[in-house]
Amino acid sequence: MTETRFKFHSSVNSIPVIRPSAPTSKNAAIARTNDNNELSNFLADRAPMTLDYLAADTFSGEMRLTIKTMTALIFGKQDGSEGQPREIELQIDPTTGKPIIPATMIKGMIANAYERITASRFRIFGDHSDTLTYRADPAAANGLIPIRLDSEYESGTHRGTLLYGPNNARFAKVYTFDGSRRLNTNLEIKHNSQVWFQAAPVDSTYVVTAIWDDKRSTYEPLELPENIAAKISLDNNTYSRTDEESNSHQNMERGYKGCFYATTPDDLLKTDERIYSKKNSERIFFDESSSQRSINISPEIAATYDRVILSYAYNSEEKEKRPEKASRFVYERNNRGLIEAINHNGLLAYARIINNKVVELFPTEVGRRNYPRAPRDLAKAQQILPASKADEASPADHLFGFTAEQIPDTTSNTVALKGRITISSVSTDSVQFQSKKRPALHPLLPPKELSARRFLTDANGKLISGRDRPYYYSMGDMLGAAAYPFRSQDLESRDGFLKRATYEHYKDSMSGNNIDTSNMRVQTRINVWIPSKQTFDCTLRFEGLSTSELRVLILIVNSEQLGTWASSSHSRQTAYLRMGTGKALGLGIVKVDCRQYSIYRTSGQDTDHWGLVNDYKDLDGCFGAPSELLADANSGWDYHSFIEQAQEFYELLSKTVSAKAFMRSCIGYSDEHPVRYMHLNEDKWNNETDSNTGRSKKGHALAPISLAADNWEKPMSVGRKP
Repeated sequence: MTETRFKFHSSVNSIPVIRPSAPTSKNAAIARTNDNNELSNFLADRAPMTLDYLAADTFSGEMRLTIKTMTALIFGKQDGSEGQPREIELQIDPTTGKPIIPATMIKGMIANAYERITASRFRIFGDHSDTLTYRADPAAANGLIPIRLDSEYESGTHRGTLLYGPNNARFAKVYTFDGSRRLNTNLEIKHNSQVWFQAAPVDSTYVVTAIWDDKRSTYEPLELPENIAAKISLDNNTYSRTDEESNSHQNMERGYKGCFYATTPDDLLKTDERIYSKKNSERIFFDESSSQRSINISPEIAATYDRVILSYAYNSEEKEKRPEKASRFVYERNNRGLIEAINHNGLLAYARIINNKVVELFPTEVGRRNYPRAPRDLAKAQQILPASKADEASPADHLFGFTAEQIPDTTSNTVALKGRITISSVSTDSVQFQSKKRPALHPLLPPKELSARRFLTDANGKLISGRDRPYYYSMGDMLGAAAYPFRSQDLESRDGFLKRATYEHYKDSMSGNNIDTSNMRVQTRINVWIPSKQTFDCTLRFEGLSTSELRVLILIVNSEQLGTWASSSHSRQTAYLRMGTGKALGLGIVKVDCRQYSIYRTSGQDTDHWGLVNDYKDLDGCFGAPSELLADANSGWDYHSFIEQAQEFYELLSKTVSAKAFMRSCIGYSDEHPVRYMHLNEDKWNNETDSNTGRSKKGHALAPISLAADNWEKPMSVGRKP
């Protein structure tokens, strides 16, 4: 079939988090010279000033922010009954009839922007201490070797035996189905039981032709699929024997010894059922001493088996995720105790071998696999875990505060800090809301760590496009932060509720993929929302900000300044921030500007009457209630002069990988290509591997174009047209 390629931008991209303090960082924009010490020192981790101290040469004051919706703004309480769509409805003030916009939403939006542009630590980072798993391509099964852990493994032997068969065969197949026809209904052997059997080579594998029956002291022939039986020559004396030979004990010794390995539960093996429609065989692992090889297996490697088992667990309360016929390796999640108590003594599994070492264990040939490292391991090396002590505080922690992720062993370190930014109540006097039009929302698909291509970068911020999947989350990879690009044409919608954000658009995109789009559980109805072209405002107050901190804050809340530095030519553009629900669908795009400033510059000089220090010393006033000498707050500060002096700082900042990617995510794509999720058939195509090597096919394993790349506006081109 001819592949028709087409182009689009991914709804979810990433902002590289390349920290100057990280030992593996190679941020070319921050030179290793004294020339850029101001920016380098500002972006690095350092202990914050305590709030009982007002430093000299800092700024305190307030700004009046004006926020204009460019696309629909959706947020609020979410409700939903069993079998019915969820409903989202923002709260209306009963006294004014106007929507209530929480100040925390504004603060969160600004804090997120500040974190991204300064490559700060993640302020929230879950557990993520277990390695993630992915579903392997069937071609990757070719290199797996059956293995049995020692019977005393748990006692400390930490060894296992690789189970090779004749000609290094990995196993012999026991056929249980021929299409829809059930074979060998009288098969009574159980998983992990020892068996004697006869087998014939067929193509690249072995097929079990008979199994020894102790009761009858004979090999009982097995039913085979017609095409398989036709390939086995009855004249082959190695595998076809006379009745007299077959009945002799001597011939049993000349057969093969092995262990029966079934992914189908024993109770289903006795019936005409199977765990999936194309399941037609089980396995016998060869157990021939002449071809075995002993090998070391550390407990860390044995734990990779446990993590795969855990990844199969399901929540019995979620009916749509409950498997109808589960394999023997699938447990209910509330039975996690069973999973944690896996006995490794004598365990049969499949092993992945690299350089003559076992690196992973799996319960099945085809199924879930472990990535090399856990996200937390990478985050620790990258130095993006939330601060655990004072001197680990990153730029955003200084402004917005932090609570240590872990309590340090020593009590001398600061483990929590209140932020120096506050937001007043939000005025929505001029805001009109929409309640008559109640659109159904495209299913919200949150970013998943498993979608590694969109979030992993190298030390230079380049995405890992083209890498073979088993090597995602390798040591040295960097975790990126989710970004939601948009197209400039998105801002031209009449009411701001974009077509690609509707459930109808989702149904159209799923046509031909055998997906049930009528499931009410994935539908969300928006009852009350704020359309585009609505304006609201609030006051942002701050205290004790350094020059660099104030520069970045002003940059974020000035749409024209932010847009100008987002452009490589520094041409005049407008940048937008994001808030609310449905960012990946183009919703919640807002224009933020600061129209009024009231800022005090603090000086430590006794003769300087334009700072707050003298007010505090003389008990004449304080921040929020200054003395008469500070009646004109801006006398010691001029916006235009401040911005002019910040040009070199902005120039350097805009060239850092993280700030460059963030700023570009704020101005959107200027071309005609759509911004959307990857379709299912595209995703399948993108994950295809070579059947011989198990590696990604050439031109596949594509990731979105990095927002930090020179060709960042180049669209993706993936797979077949749906």
